[in-house]
Amino acid sequence: MNKPFSILLIESSEIIRTGLIGILKQIDNIEVKASSYPDIDAFKSLLKRSTPDVLIINPNLQGLPSVGQIRKEVPSASIKLVALQVALADDNALRQFDELINLYDTSSSIHEKIIALLDNEGDEHSTEQLSNRELEVLIWLIKGLTNKEIASKLFLSTHTVITHRKNIASKLKIHSTAGLTIYAIVNKLISLEEIKKAQDDQLNQRI
Repeated sequence: MNKPFSILLIESSEIIRTGLIGILKQIDNIEVKASSYPDIDAFKSLLKRSTPDVLIINPNLQGLPSVGQIRKEVPSASIKLVALQVALADDNALRQFDELINLYDTSSSIHEKIIALLDNEGDEHSTEQLSNRELEVLIWLIKGLTNKEIASKLFLSTHTVITHRKNIASKLKIHSTAGLTIYAIVNKLISLEEIKKAQDDQLNQRI
């Protein structure tokens, strides 16, 4: 990642926009040009002039087109779409995004998600079987742990965990945590009850 990356945030709340933009601009080792707009009309106008590398959108914004429509309107097929969940949203809609950020994410977790998305650009997709270690990383990821926390659990470096996450996304062709969660549940790698309990435990530890 040796070039500057542009990140565009579409969110109606000025407080949330200001806070998240500040977090994004602190990502280490890459140059991020982050900007924000309060409504979907401004977003549509901007797309006519330029295309960001990452587009972060509140999926509950009034007048927001579907993810499929957004991808059709965006000239670049490589754009990464991230849902900013600030309230309850439709699970089917969230699964269409490449990643999910919510208000309970720490700044380090947000950094890791954005870096993983940018690292995945240009990867060749494969349908190979996940290794045992990749399955372990997948389960802990779904349970709500950050890369750093997963590394500590599995006695790995954070860089190794990020590499495993890239491989998982590449093999499964799934780039969002929501999508990986559905995959794991459908394939009986973990139950919905286990996920909820683990995420509740993580939230309680961080409060």
